[in-house]
Amino acid sequence: MIKEIYIDNFKCLSNFRMQPDGVQLWLGDNGSGKTSVLDVLRKIHRILNGAHVDDVFDGRSLTGWDQRLEQTAAVKLEIDGELYEYELVIEYTEKKDTYRIKKETLIWREKKFFEFDSHDAHLYRINRDSKIVEEGASFPSDWRCSLLFSIAKRDDNYPLIRFREEVERWLIVQSVPPMIKKEAWFSRPHGAHSVIKPYPTVDGLTPSETMARGWDDE
Repeated sequence: MIKEIYIDNFKCLSNFRMQPDGVQLWLGDNGSGKTSVLDVLRKIHRILNGAHVDDVFDGRSLTGWDQRLEQTAAVKLEIDGELYEYELVIEYTEKKDTYRIKKETLIWREKKFFEFDSHDAHLYRINRDSKIVEEGASFPSDWRCSLLFSIAKRDDNYPLIRFREEVERWLIVQSVPPMIKKEAWFSRPHGAHSVIKPYPTVDGLTPSETMARGWDDE
């Protein structure tokens, strides 16, 4: 379960933080940031599924009034009663046409379990004897994509794998009002066609809901 979302310097969201409940209804004017929150969650999902940063992020998404060239996206997840904290920092060039992962970290139970510092990746593991988190291998890594996607599963790095698998299961959906049709055609039993005109609602009716209201014969 997502316990917290943090977004900074992304579209209209600057130093934005929220703690969602299990079920929420988001209401707000157009441009208030509702869709932007979902966009950031999708970007985290894509990055952790192996997408390259230049296929996911865009310099046009930087907050217009902010001169900084870094974006931050972070989430806190509760998985099986344990807290995971993930942070991703994207850095842009002055022209905003080139970008890279500047920093990526995963914290498990308040212990660092993965870190990329813009040059090297630092892996951590659970000591089989003491059960204490300790630093493992460190090596240069590609800043164009997340290394978390490709780390092999082992018995001493299960927190990392558990976090990755949880994010892989995210299903992010939203309505797209411009794509909701204002008219729908249905075939009648006798082969004739009728136009079902929409009833005035906030988001419009689905065809089945409209049909339930009855045919509007012409």
